[in-house]
Amino acid sequence: MEQQAALGGRDHDAPGDHQQPLKVLEFYSGIGGWHYALAASTLRCEVVGAFELNPNANEVYAHNFSMKPRQCNIEKLRLVELEAF
Repeated sequence: MEQQAALGGRDHDAPGDHQQPLKVLEFYSGIGGWHYALAASTLRCEVVGAFELNPNANEVYAHNFSMKPRQCNIEKLRLVELEAF
């Protein structure tokens, strides 16, 4: 804690210490590399949505995680669509 103060850090809970898991959106989700990385980490996260333009990658992702990414160009997403998550 003293080292944190010396570095200008704040004394707070680590991201994995929250009661509720962090909600994560995967952009350019591919076949789910980020999803696997989060599952292997100590962070409490829940992937609530994924976005990928490539239909083949979406099929692999759906097979790996039982959740099919939304096939779209993320550059055209609107804020209101993301707030639904």
